[in-house]
Amino acid sequence: MCRQFHDAYGSRIIVLCPDDIVDSRLRIGRHREKLGSDGAQVRNEWVCRHDLAEACRLAVESESIDFDIFHIVGTTEADAICNVERSRDLLGLPYQGDLEQYH
Repeated sequence: MCRQFHDAYGSRIIVLCPDDIVDSRLRIGRHREKLGSDGAQVRNEWVCRHDLAEACRLAVESESIDFDIFHIVGTTEADAICNVERSRDLLGLPYQGDLEQYH
């Protein structure tokens, strides 16, 4: 649907697809559960909310992308199943949420 709208009207559209949004700084998950050894363990689909906010900013400020879809996932395992590398390369997104500490 986004592609059709883009093609029909020439609107610039960047779709960000986050999965399980957590806060690595506050150490809480999406249901405010504690992350880490006493709480939820890291999952392949986690992304820190601060990285997602940065992805939004970079997408809005990008002048070179007319239409694209990016998975926004902050774990190293996500590279094998999502196009996370493209978000780093094309958006310039530096994933900084320290999710590895929850392994």
